[in-house]
Amino acid sequence: VSEAYTIAAIPDQVYTGAEIKPKVTVLTSTGVLNGGYTVSYSKNTSVGTATATVQIGEATEEVTFRIIRDENATVILSDMTVTYGNEYSMEPSAKTSAGHAITDGNAIDIQYYTNPGCKGSALAAAPTDAGVYYVKATLKGTENYAETYAVATLTIQPATFSVTATGYSGTYDGNSHGITVVAEEGAAVAYSRRGYDYTEENPTFTQAGTY
Repeated sequence: VSEAYTIAAIPDQVYTGAEIKPKVTVLTSTGVLNGGYTVSYSKNTSVGTATATVQIGEATEEVTFRIIRDENATVILSDMTVTYGNEYSMEPSAKTSAGHAITDGNAIDIQYYTNPGCKGSALAAAPTDAGVYYVKATLKGTENYAETYAVATLTIQPATFSVTATGYSGTYDGNSHGITVVAEEGAAVAYSRRGYDYTEENPTFTQAGTY
């Protein structure tokens, strides 16, 4: 840029997760130049020193600016309710304060707790028993953004379960009779002749009486 022009300093820019292209102001002795030049940028995505190159005609001038760490990135994690026995997956995401998704491969760590403050030791694995749990999703900090986290509630509701048992009542006929049990798939059914010592064998009876 000729001596008749001045490039105004560019203030610090916060990391956004995308290319940063701040406005460049070219000043003349009489005011702001509103056109007649082009601007290109380099190293303008990650934290560090970026460069804006201004070209007016055959002349060029470079002005540098700093990209600083985003201290207000966020993790997004929604509450979830599932029924016992069903698979589930907590799927957090993260974005910069500018709203751009953070997709740099930095994994979000998920831990499960039994208290809303997520204090103490986390559970060893994702819970499967019915109950209310608290899920903490943490995005570790990098040079581009600070560590951040979110907490959501995971509710595992008890599964509904139905079972029917039908006995036998009739006149002695010399045949064996027992109880018929219908339960949902996967249910464990045990039987007893005396109210204790249960086994998987369904007993039958021939003689008249109440069993």
